[in-house]
Formats: sequence, C-alpha cells, structure tokens
Amino acid sequence: MTFLTSINRYFIRLLTRVRVIGQDKLQRNTQVYYVLEHASSVHGLILAQWLEEQGIHLHSEQLINLNELHTQSTLSLEKLIDLQLSQSDHEILLQPITLLVGHMPASHPNKLIAIFNENWTKPTPFLSWLNLLIRGRSTLLRIDEPLHLRDISQPGISSLAILQCCIWLLSEHFQRTQQAILGPDLSSKRALINQVIMSHDIQNIIYRHAQESPKSIIKTEAALRAQLNKMIADFRPQTARVLNRMIAFMLKRLYQEVNLSGIESLQKLALTHNLVYLPCHRSHLDYILLSWLLYQNGLMVPHVVAGDNLNIPIVGKLLRQGGAIFIRRQFKGDRDYSTLFRRYLILMMQRGHSIEYFVEGGRSRTGRLLPAKTGLLDMTLDAASQLPSRPIAFVPVWIGYDRLVESHSYQQELSGQKKKKESLVGTLKAARILFQSYGKVSLSIGEAVLPDDFNHLPSDQRLNKIAHLVMSRINAASTPMPMSLIATLLLSTPDLSIAENDLKHRIHELYAFILANHQHAKLPIEQWFQDAIDRHQIVRKGTFITVNEQQAAELTFYRNTLLHEVAIPGLWLLVMRRLPNTSDLKRLQLMIAVYPFLAAELSLNTESAEPLRSVQSAYQKLNEFRLLSSEPSVIAIHLMRLVEPILLRQYLLLLTLQAQTGPATADELIERTQGLAIEIHDVFGFHAPEYADKRVLQSFINQLVEHQLLVTSEGVMQASRPLRPILRLCERILSKHLTDKAKSLLETTYR
Repeated sequence: MTFLTSINRYFIRLLTRVRVIGQDKLQRNTQVYYVLEHASSVHGLILAQWLEEQGIHLHSEQLINLNELHTQSTLSLEKLIDLQLSQSDHEILLQPITLLVGHMPASHPNKLIAIFNENWTKPTPFLSWLNLLIRGRSTLLRIDEPLHLRDISQPGISSLAILQCCIWLLSEHFQRTQQAILGPDLSSKRALINQVIMSHDIQNIIYRHAQESPKSIIKTEAALRAQLNKMIADFRPQTARVLNRMIAFMLKRLYQEVNLSGIESLQKLALTHNLVYLPCHRSHLDYILLSWLLYQNGLMVPHVVAGDNLNIPIVGKLLRQGGAIFIRRQFKGDRDYSTLFRRYLILMMQRGHSIEYFVEGGRSRTGRLLPAKTGLLDMTLDAASQLPSRPIAFVPVWIGYDRLVESHSYQQELSGQKKKKESLVGTLKAARILFQSYGKVSLSIGEAVLPDDFNHLPSDQRLNKIAHLVMSRINAASTPMPMSLIATLLLSTPDLSIAENDLKHRIHELYAFILANHQHAKLPIEQWFQDAIDRHQIVRKGTFITVNEQQAAELTFYRNTLLHEVAIPGLWLLVMRRLPNTSDLKRLQLMIAVYPFLAAELSLNTESAEPLRSVQSAYQKLNEFRLLSSEPSVIAIHLMRLVEPILLRQYLLLLTLQAQTGPATADELIERTQGLAIEIHDVFGFHAPEYADKRVLQSFINQLVEHQLLVTSEGVMQASRPLRPILRLCERILSKHLTDKAKSLLETTYR
C-alpha cells in the first residue's frame, strides 16, 4: 500500500459513516468483481475500506467502473467474458454496488449547497472529495444480487454481443436503483406550478371561465396559482436532512424500539414500479415514521398527501419542505380544484416521485381500520393510466403502537368532545411527549397490490376491488404487539383482572395461535408488564395484573388492532358451543353468512372464494391447537369473549330496527343503537365509548343494505324481510343474560 493510498484511506475513515443496504447479498468468492457506475476514486476508496472491514481485500482488477466504456474497465470486462467462455465450469459474478455520498437528490435552481448532493451525473474528482467532506457522514452503500456471467456467456454468441448485453443490464440496473433511492431531480416550486398551469386540463378551466367574462382569464389563473401554491410540496434536501436528525432524536426519546419488516421485497419492487404507499392511519406520527424508515433503508422519501389543517405557521412550511402536499379535507363537487390536484398528481408520478396518503381519510380513534375512501385512489389510478412506461404498485403498510401519543384525546373525542384544531401552540405543547415513554412501534410492509392485475374489470368494480384488497392486506401484514396481546387478554376477563403468571402463560398461547407457531417462543413478557406499568397502562396489585376503568377504555384501541386475527376463530367456537345440536353443514353455512358482516368491520378479505377459505382455515387452525374440545380451554373462552360483543352490537341494531314504530333514518337508527350499546357495555363490561362508534354501526348498516336485508327510500331505513328469525338465531348464539338485558333496556326506551 502506497503512502498516498494510506493517507486517502485515513481520510475516508475519518469523513465517512456508511449505512449498508443488502449486506446479506455480498459475494465473497474469488471470482466476484464489483461494479460501480462512476469512475470515482472516492467511491472506490470507500468501497475498498468497507470491504476491508468485512475481511475482504479488494484487488484493483476486481473493481469495474461502468462509465469507463473506452478504458481499462471495458478491457477487463472483455477478458472476463473470454475467460467465462473458455471455462464454462467456472462462474464469474459481476456484483453491482450503488454508492451515494449525501443520499439526497439535487435541487434546481442550483444553490451552493445543492452542488454537493448526489444526482444523476458523473462527479468530478474535486467535487467528489468536497462532497465527501460535507456529506460523507450520510453515505449509503447498496449491494444488489450479482449478474452471473455464465448465464449470458453462451457458445455461439459473440464476445461483443455479450459485452453489450452486460453493459445494458448493468446500466439499466443502476438507473432503476438511483430512481428508487433518489427519485428525480427536483424542480423549483415555481417551475412545477407553471407546468401544471400550462397543462391541457388547466388551460381548459381558464378557457371555460373566459367564456363568462374575458377579464376573468387573469383572475382565474391567479386563483389557480394561489391554490397550487398552498397545495404543492416544496421538497428541499437540506430541510429533509435536518428533519432526519430531528426525527431520529425524537424517536429515540419516544420509543424503546422501532421495527420494520418486509423492506427487502419493497427495495426490489422500487426498481420496477412507481410506489404509492398506503399506510393505516392511527397517529400523526404515522407518516413521520414511514418516511424516516424508508430514507434509512435507502428508498426515496415519498411526497405525503396531508390535510390542509396541518398547514399551520412554521410547522406547515417545514412539512412542505419535507415533502408534504396539502389538500382540502373535502373537495367533492369542486371540479376545478379536483382537476388541479389530479394534474399535479399526474406530474408527480410522471417524474417518478413516490406518493403516500392515508386511504382511510383520517385517523382511526378505535384501532379498527376505517373503510377506504376511494377518491384519491381513483385519481391515482387515473394518473397511472397516463404512465404506460412504468407501472404503479400500491404498498399497504401496517403500523402498530404499544402506546399512542393521542390516546387520551381519542377517548375524549369518542365521548363526544370536539376535536381540537391544530395550532402552533398545540404543537409546542405536544413537545411534552418527549419526556414520556411509548414502548415499541412496528411497521410492516404488506403484499403490494398491482392495479394492472385488475384491468379486466369495469372501472367501478376495479376501484372497489383494489380498495378492499389494500385494506385487507394492511391487516394481513399485522404483527402482534406486546400491548395488543396484554389488552386482548385482560379485557376479555370478567373483572378486568388476572393473575400475573396466568396472563404470562396465556400470552404465550395466544401469540403462538395467532402466528400458527407450535414452538414455544421466548418472549420478554415480564419486561412487557413492567414497561406497561411504568407507562400507567396497567396496574400490578400483589400477584395480579389489573386496570381501572379509564385504562380499560384506552386499552380497547390496542385490543381492536388484533381483533381481525381472532374474530373468525372466536365465532367458530361460539357457534360450536351455543349450537351443539346443529349439523356441521348448517354451522358452516352460518359462518359463511356472518363472515361479510365481520369482514366489513374488521377489514378481512372479501374476495369471492375467501369466506369459505377463511372459515375453513380458522376451523383447521382451532383443530390443530386442540381448541375444539367439548370443555373449552382458557384461550378458547377468551376468543369467544372477544367476538361476542361484536355480535351483540349487531344484534342491538337489528333489535332497535325491529322495535321501530315509525320510519327512521340511518342517523336516527345509529343514535338509538349507540345509547343502547353504551348502556349495556356499562352494565356488563366497563365504560367504553368506542363500543358505540358511529362508523362501526354505519358500516354494519351498509352491509345490511348491500345484502338486501335493509332498503332505503328517501333516506328512511326499512327491513326488507321479517327480522324475527335472525333475532332468534342471534339469541341462541349470544348469552341469554345479554339479550334479555338488551330487550329490557329497549322496552324501557320505547315505553
């Protein structure tokens, strides 16, 4: 090693902090050659230094620079091809390495600081070292699967053809990888506004208004520009870097762990698709967590569509420079605004930006997924239809918390208090959360939904199919959180109290059942208990774990995040126990009949064959875990207690409908059922406002209408058939003391 090389490596160690993606793909045999896109001495030194730390000495002939098409690298590649052709029993690997110092796209117009951001151009030696000095602590090294030279070096194919093929494959790979990590070069906000205004759709709006008054042309364009100025993101890499450090500090203070699963498949998908992230929405921290984790794992920061209620002084500007797009909460019926946003969305996707929005429309206050709002989804599909060269993929993301920062305010809102308006003062007050602990948070990437798979369907069916599939795949990606397991078991005990050792044993059983894992997992449950006690979520009284009424109400959120995993098994157990003399076929038919109503509330898969498949799978799982015995196990009892309140709430609505003496609207029916539900839950459980959540009851009504059990005429709800047979069946399945109390309360109400 020369003295100069030693000096260079010393500075590399001093100036860089390398974050590595795909280390498990690193090839270590002697026949591997590492390919960099640019002939940068800095990049070569960084790679050599990192490989040295992995115990691999990089020989100069092992490094190939793809952009040196007329120099030594091409000669080396030709020699490798000739060697592969002459020795077919050997396998030569070309491993592409993407190395980005700065890890952010370049912005325009060029400012001094933007010169040193990574972009799509070859760096000069001077700028490479200057970039290293300024940005070396944010260096990303991505390792991808190697190109097997033997696969393309076949007899009968000339060396030149193989060389051209290698160069093309590697060039395509680097281009897709940079697109996935950096996104496109950034235009100024003013340039983006001009592009949108000059589009055909927006010019038509201006022309239409000009027909009313020639003077309105300037006025209309000015109004459209003002709306765009409030709407569009003004992403700035330097702001994103500052936010990255702030977020890292904040998350370290808030959470013991931040876990992410499923990122490997996402990194592959980003090479071939425009990604549209659709996370569930449970907290204001959702989009912060997702964007930060994507950046940490070498993917571009998405542009996040947010409500304009978050566009508050100072904070709104920071969010906009971090990639936020602010839109009105409602703009149905405003054709001009809708066209404006649609055209901006098309422009963003044409340029290759990732997009993120919450398909539920707002945050869930109960822990259940909300029904999908299809407006933005429809606009995205329309925009995608104008991108023939690069397909889009909807990426469902499940997010789970041990404790929500909004937990207390959610209970207030569910109890009828108005939601507090976002403000700078409120944001400053929220800084208090940094002095509290919120346990663990997990994000899980679900199976992507590819819209092209549904092109054979009519547009309305296609939209609804994709919306339902996204929601069910969000739930399918879920993982049991410590607090959700504790809450699920604790809230399904009669007196909200259980011996600590019993709870520990049952958590192991429930965890194994949900994951279908018969092996005994080593879970730090004692630590979970202590952490939850420290967070004031549960209480230890002697050898028992218990909760007070306020804690129980808050824990319903975490229990509800797990209900989709246990509802169908719980229903099976309930049906088997309460209908012992019913034939297996009748039970199966009953399960399939009830499935859509549970699926609507819990976002289960509703594809044509799914009810039968899910019901049979749940039965088989219960059988494997020996939970179908005539004497139910403790876990079987918990599962039944979890699903019975759901059926009871549905029974209450049908009972209320049956008792109507005159016409009633959906809102009136919901209001009467809410009062009944709250009262009966207070008597037999505890005060839990979420049990009478209006959106849950509305979802059940929608299913009754869809299955033609209810008809609407001029807003009035009416049963399409006698409800007495359905109510009698419910009364056989539900506990008698519950149905008797419900009828007694209803008689008192209508007396």
